[in-house]
Amino acid sequence: MKLKISLFLFIAFLTLILSYGCRDKIIEPDESTIKYSFDEIARQLEVAYQNNSQKGLDSVFEMWQNAIPTFTENQKNSFPDTVCEIYNIFEEFYTPEDLNRITGGYHENFETDFRYIVVQNSIEYAVTDTNPEFYYSKGVELINNQITDFRPQPPVNFPFVYLSTEADSMIYRFLYQPDGTPEPDHSERISFIRQAIQLTHHHWINDYHKVTMPIVLKIYIDKSLSQALIIFRVFYQFGNAYLERTNGKWKLVYSVLTAIE
Repeated sequence: MKLKISLFLFIAFLTLILSYGCRDKIIEPDESTIKYSFDEIARQLEVAYQNNSQKGLDSVFEMWQNAIPTFTENQKNSFPDTVCEIYNIFEEFYTPEDLNRITGGYHENFETDFRYIVVQNSIEYAVTDTNPEFYYSKGVELINNQITDFRPQPPVNFPFVYLSTEADSMIYRFLYQPDGTPEPDHSERISFIRQAIQLTHHHWINDYHKVTMPIVLKIYIDKSLSQALIIFRVFYQFGNAYLERTNGKWKLVYSVLTAIE
């Protein structure tokens, strides 16, 4: 009997020792679950610039992709029908590798080279009670809305990231001092980041359009979710694009440039 009790106590003591040993064991984190903050990404951007490192710049965009991943199919399936169609409309329209498709070849050419596509992270839309081509007509009912965390998956051949408010601020702080004046080496910083993305200077303020053109300013869609009009920007020009949904698929019907600033 005493032997059994002693054996039991020995096993219990050994188990206790092993359990404490396991607590002290270092377990490497799964890198796929790490989400980088934009403070960390900003530090990496500065280090990459100071070292003039293309590899370091690539790391910035890998961290950026990690910080704002594309929505999963399950997440997308949970969206309301109208929001789903806004995604579908944008993904049919947005072809930054082929601007001629929406401009007929008459657009300006500014900073057309890129290795990463920067996609807008918010979008405005309005539901109309008539054909959205006539959204401005008297008596048309408009229900305005906005998607503040917009993460489409455009059919592009380049890696892409989403321009959240934090991401926008990160690039701004890289180029400008806290009081809004350009960094002393502003032109060098611009040249460095343009190795990766488009940067089109604003006409009216000290900042840059960071989204890879075109930028969708607003989408008008009818209540039946079958007709849509997009108001867009390509560099310093503006245009309208009309799309229709047939057999569940959106198709671009026409696109024209309408103004220039």
